Amino acid sequence: MKRVVDALLGIDFGTSNVKAAVYEPSGRVVSLALAGTPVVNEGPGRAVYPADRVWQTVAGVVRDAVSQLKQTTRIAAVATTSVGESVFPIDRDGEALAPALAWYDDRTQALTADWSSPEMAGPVFRISGVQVDGIYSAFKVLWFKREHSDLYARTRHWMPVGDYLNFRLCGNVAVCSSLASRTLLLDLSRREWSRDLMETFGLDQGQWPEVVTAGTRLGGVTRAAADATGLAPGTPVVAGGHDHICGALAAGAHVAGVVLDSMGTTEAIFTTLEAPPLGEEARRLGYSLGCHVAPDRYYAINGIVGAGGLHAWLRRTFWAGIEARRGCLRRAGPRAAASGEGARGLVVLPYFAGPGLAHPEPEIRGAILGLTLQHRAGDVARAVLEALTCEVRIMLQDLERLANSSITSLRLIGGASRNALWRRLKADITGCAVSLPELVEAGCLGSAMLAGLGVGLYRDADDAVRQVYRESEAEAPDAAAHARYEPIFARFLRLRGEAGRLGRRVQFESEE
Repeated sequence: MKRVVDALLGIDFGTSNVKAAVYEPSGRVVSLALAGTPVVNEGPGRAVYPADRVWQTVAGVVRDAVSQLKQTTRIAAVATTSVGESVFPIDRDGEALAPALAWYDDRTQALTADWSSPEMAGPVFRISGVQVDGIYSAFKVLWFKREHSDLYARTRHWMPVGDYLNFRLCGNVAVCSSLASRTLLLDLSRREWSRDLMETFGLDQGQWPEVVTAGTRLGGVTRAAADATGLAPGTPVVAGGHDHICGALAAGAHVAGVVLDSMGTTEAIFTTLEAPPLGEEARRLGYSLGCHVAPDRYYAINGIVGAGGLHAWLRRTFWAGIEARRGCLRRAGPRAAASGEGARGLVVLPYFAGPGLAHPEPEIRGAILGLTLQHRAGDVARAVLEALTCEVRIMLQDLERLANSSITSLRLIGGASRNALWRRLKADITGCAVSLPELVEAGCLGSAMLAGLGVGLYRDADDAVRQVYRESEAEAPDAAAHARYEPIFARFLRLRGEAGRLGRRVQFESEE
């Protein structure tokens, strides 16, 4: 008789795709399936997730992933990760009363005016740890209450997408703490719903299910869900969490001192905390805080708006047309490397898409300073990379101060992490060790790790990371290069401090 091998299933409901992946407890991927995310666009800035299509799509990719397994492979547990903020209204019969607004749906932004002043936003942050923004579930529910009061009155539960999928799998109702963190309604320190915030927003606390820790066993796959997915009835269903946070667990960013740098369109900086810094400084610096999927830990996240867009602008502007056709775009990296430390005196203020929350000056704009006839495109490319890396160093210093701990390791994910020069700059400018995690579908892997945690295949989150985490590249900072970058970083800080004043001057004169 052949030995049965345990495996773990992770489901990831993302912005663009829905994925299901099966892993060995070591993290090796066994099977993978995906499909496009079922979203209905209702006009500019408006989109919804229809509940039935969400379930059908997820059931389909799970069935596909399970069908690829050998007969000797047994799914020991399943967990789900998903986009944050979107929530379904569920009635007493367990049916969705309406689609969920997509997390990026902007029809709720107009509702934030009454809560955006420092007098209102400050107290909200001190309880919830997140900035007042229409993206969060509280405003989605408030919009629903105003637009569909009859359906709101019939709502028994509000469920984030991942928790709705858990409900469809096992029939039990709960909200994982990391997705609860994206509602603007959680008392972050207590890890329970805030009565004060519910009253502030005029919402019914009784409609919100119990908050549970990621890795909590919720129940077993029902017969109906088994028929839809191909999973065995009774397969343990475990609470997962927010997709970014599950991905952080897979990347080993679950302990203090390790920062995850997600190098996408917005460069997101994520770190783990032992306790949430709920004071005014964290709010002013633009941080959002929440419950980590690693039990009893928290996180802080911030970002550089338009970082990836600035890189694309650079390529489009300086290597378009004839040069691109001749293959010069491929030489952008070597040209930037040849420019040398400090980009021959050029400084870029990388706020071409605005400052985002990370900069206290809302009027700040992008700029290229020190440009002469002797500079070349490679110098500009180098200056852009150095500026974005200086911004990362500023965030790391902020985080060290807020968390009262040292940051020693920077783990990079995202397409831009493949840029070897940028990785070198990250190490030399920040002084941190830089590494590239070896990941196959980080969100799925992180949720699969939580599934294993829920059924005892891992002792704890640390043990899960020890068994799963691997690196493909690593860069140690060069001490001499780091020292040479100190005056360059100091110059960037001085010019960054002046940028808000210059931006106000430009804006004022353009309006005259």
